Amino acid sequence: MKPPGLNEQLAAFFRAHPYQWLSMYQLAQVAGTGGWRTRVSNLTLGQWSEGVRMNIELRKPYYTIDANGRRITHSDRRYIPPQPAQDLFEVMESEERA
Repeated sequence: MKPPGLNEQLAAFFRAHPYQWLSMYQLAQVAGTGGWRTRVSNLTLGQWSEGVRMNIELRKPYYTIDANGRRITHSDRRYIPPQPAQDLFEVMESEERA
């Protein structure tokens, strides 16, 4: 069996940390320094082995200043898992009660 690729490893990482803001440094450790943004894009577009579009949000980039006075850009992402569909019968019952 083929080992999981970087897209699959990144998807598993996001799924293990739902709703948690993940830094670009954390994502780069999983998906590669030079390609983590492309892999996030692949996941959001469904262009990976599962073909599922993942809802990954981008936090507005923000900046901090390091000890040497250099500006550091932060680019965080978080995964929002799909909400389970409400059972059709629950919907019908709630409408009948209303």
